Amino acid sequence: MKLKDYKLSLQEKMGEFDAWVTPSLGEISDAESFKLSCEKIKEGFGYLSDLTNGFESVESCGAQNIAERLFNYLKDKDKPQRQLIIESVVNVLFMCTGKTDNNIKCQYPIYLKENLFYIFKDPSTLALKIKLNRVYQFKDVAALFNKLEKIEFKKAILNSYFKVILSTSTFEEQVFSIGCAYIHQKEKNLEDSFLSVLTTFQCRGSITATQGHLPERILRECFVDWGMKADLDYNSDDVDFEALINGSTGKKQKKKNEQKKRKFDFIIPFKTESFASNRILIQSQFYAGDSGSVSHKVVDQTKSSREHVQKIYANPIFMEYLDGAGYYASLNGDLKKMLSNETTKDFFQIKTAPVKLRREIQTIGFLTLLEIEHAVLITDGCIDNVKNQLIQDGYKKEEVERAVDLSIRQDSILMSDGIMSINPIRFDVVRRYLLIDVIANFGQSQTIEREKLCLAVPGYASNWGLPQAELIKIALAEIPSLNKLWTDLAQPFQDIEWLLKKGYICLLKGFV
Repeated sequence: MKLKDYKLSLQEKMGEFDAWVTPSLGEISDAESFKLSCEKIKEGFGYLSDLTNGFESVESCGAQNIAERLFNYLKDKDKPQRQLIIESVVNVLFMCTGKTDNNIKCQYPIYLKENLFYIFKDPSTLALKIKLNRVYQFKDVAALFNKLEKIEFKKAILNSYFKVILSTSTFEEQVFSIGCAYIHQKEKNLEDSFLSVLTTFQCRGSITATQGHLPERILRECFVDWGMKADLDYNSDDVDFEALINGSTGKKQKKKNEQKKRKFDFIIPFKTESFASNRILIQSQFYAGDSGSVSHKVVDQTKSSREHVQKIYANPIFMEYLDGAGYYASLNGDLKKMLSNETTKDFFQIKTAPVKLRREIQTIGFLTLLEIEHAVLITDGCIDNVKNQLIQDGYKKEEVERAVDLSIRQDSILMSDGIMSINPIRFDVVRRYLLIDVIANFGQSQTIEREKLCLAVPGYASNWGLPQAELIKIALAEIPSLNKLWTDLAQPFQDIEWLLKKGYICLLKGFV
């Protein structure tokens, strides 16, 4: 359904951000990779406990003792098992010492060169039998261990690698101390809680980095709801806009003193054939906490990126995808700068994309499957009437022909005797978005005196919504065929519950 327009003031934008903010995208402990890391650490402590007799002394936690006992432990294991066990033990040692594979991979080759060079030489020729690397990640050490044939050489590699990790008695004491704590907590059946704390600190960086892409994944899920196609209507990876419009690789030489420019997280439409209108260029930032130094750089890079695009492309539409507790709190000044930038057409958040980004996509005249499905419901489904409805909504005839024909060819819309119908697998999505659109188009600013169960949407004046009973009544009056998609009396309320859970609509506080 065509969403009516509304231009928010800067004050309204800032207020809307606060009202619809998503503080975070979950705890680190909720991530699947965190759970896997906990399991690996638990396995590692189990192996290390066996190798040190339950962490009986500091000496038992020394590099030589661990290496010798581990070597004997691995004798009856196959190569994959050996690698997994060594990796589990090394992972625990990294955790206890605070060291990382990233550091050891650079330090270990030097140790090899200075202390174990004899292992790799052929006595008869003095030539190297095995080429030494300048970098040895753990996987390379494990491969080297498996490659060497002589037992004394295998032991030397294992012992030397642990010596680089446990390079001082302080590190041995740390392993002993944490190991004893683990044994103590295990006796109380609290080892999982204990390891969870340790794993959090070890994995925080990598998991946080992964979570940084979650908002983009969530938005792509919205695109799928709207019937858009990946790598056609929207891009799956960041895009260098100049490379896109020039058809180049984007791997050009950076000029001296040239300021770094931000790539665009989304370009809509991306490579859709025959669509000639302006594109929406979107950059995404989600800060669950204070990332001030990064955020300030983003503000500067945004300016230079936009200035560059404006030189090579007429009338680009810049939107910001911004969210997170960081922008609500310490980075609120950066948020205001982004929203007050004269080149920022608008912004949207995770919860507001179904209204605000869809509305902008409608404004540029790009027609999605969802809007065609709504037109089918609003009309009698006759293909000519559907097309006329879309043209009446403001889409160009050429765009209507392109999008409708494509939806029929791909069986996204079912066709029989000139009558278009919605694919049943899309019923839920179509109904729910229609409810959002009815609130947007028929709502008004609600006052607290009305004291009714009111449902609100973003993108308009504050407290913009409808009482629940009116929403269902208006929806059925304006789109009678919607009743065919609701198969029982409970479904309208189930749809509303789904929208509330997703955060696309909200209950106005003070009305219930």
